[in-house]
Amino acid sequence: MTQYKILAILVALDSFIGNGDRHRGNLFYDAQTGTFCAIDMDSSFAKDLCRLAHEKLIMMRQDRDNPFSRKELDALVVYRQTIKKLLKKYTVQDLQKKLLYFVEQAGFVPGNSVYRKWNIKRKLMHYNDMIAKNYASAKTLVAFLDEWLN
Repeated sequence: MTQYKILAILVALDSFIGNGDRHRGNLFYDAQTGTFCAIDMDSSFAKDLCRLAHEKLIMMRQDRDNPFSRKELDALVVYRQTIKKLLKKYTVQDLQKKLLYFVEQAGFVPGNSVYRKWNIKRKLMHYNDMIAKNYASAKTLVAFLDEWLN
C-alpha cells in the first residue's frame, strides 16, 4: 500500500465488501502500464473485514516498538478516504441488491442445475448479515481513522 496508491484503494474496496481472499494469485501487475488487475471476488460479503481491520490497527498503533512510517500513514489516509467514498455512495440495501443481482447472473436461481434451494438461501442470509455488519464496522473504522489521522 505504501508503494502504490492504487493498492490502498483496492485494500479499502476489499475491506468494504468483505473480500478476504486477495492474494498474489488473483492480483496482477502490468509493469509496462503500471497498473494492477484484481480478479476472483467470490469471497466477497463473507466476512466483517472492517471490524478485523479496526482491531488490528488498534493493536498496531499501540506497538511502540514499530511506529507507523509517514508512507504508511499516507496509505491509511487513502484507505480511509476510499472507504468514506464507498459509504457515501452505497447503502446496505444497495450492496444487498448488488449481491442478489450477481447471484441471479451466476445462475443460482430455481430451475438452474447449480441452484440448491437450502444452500443458496442459507448463504444469502449469511452474506446479507455480513454486509450489514461490515457496513456498520466500516463506519466505526472510519471514525477511528478520522480521530487518529487528523
